[in-house]
Amino acid sequence: GTGSQKYKLAFPLEATCRYINHVEIISADHKLTRGLLGNIARQAEKKCLGIEGIRLLTTTLQNELIARGYITSLIDVPSQSLNDGILSITLSYGYIGNISWASGNSATTSLWNAIPAKTGDILKLTELEQGMANLQRLPGSSAQMKIMPGKN
Repeated sequence: GTGSQKYKLAFPLEATCRYINHVEIISADHKLTRGLLGNIARQAEKKCLGIEGIRLLTTTLQNELIARGYITSLIDVPSQSLNDGILSITLSYGYIGNISWASGNSATTSLWNAIPAKTGDILKLTELEQGMANLQRLPGSSAQMKIMPGKN
């Protein structure tokens, strides 16, 4: 959906602030990131932001990720001077490390085909929920899902 349209950020006026010419979000998938968060990030450009303004921006970015189903992805602000007018933010996407089956029928094609997400994909809750709904429709299915942290 167009979730980010609902965010019109009101940045606080702060005595100690730095002029932000450009917000750069560094991630492993630039196109996805721009589509998800570009509208929010652009609102901070051409403004003088202090600690509270940057906190408002990063909290809003994180909330947007969660609202869109990227529940294991994380926004962070690395230490930086901001003297160049560029605010760098990092986005670490959470990935699906492994999909395993409690019962021993992992070779069942119908089970694999029921889940639109696969190992190595960026974890998006809506895809997992869709997979669960698909599994629930299979005859004799009593599917349950557990999301657990992986190795990375």
